[in-house]
Amino acid sequence: MLVKVAPLLSRVPDWKIFLAEAVSVKEKENIDKHGRTGRPLGNNAFFDRLHKILGKDVRPQKPGPKKKANS
Repeated sequence: MLVKVAPLLSRVPDWKIFLAEAVSVKEKENIDKHGRTGRPLGNNAFFDRLHKILGKDVRPQKPGPKKKANS
């Protein structure tokens, strides 16, 4: 089994109606951006749950090279 559907069905009982709902331009751009980067999209509570599960913070970070530590 690849996924457990029961948790999703408890949140969205009718997927046809849910998927037919309008999405704002900003929401669509956000979904597209995260689809391209492969980074998770969610609020702070979502990222907190991911951190507990993965043991790693996957929140978006500032872009660009990281500063080197002074030695």
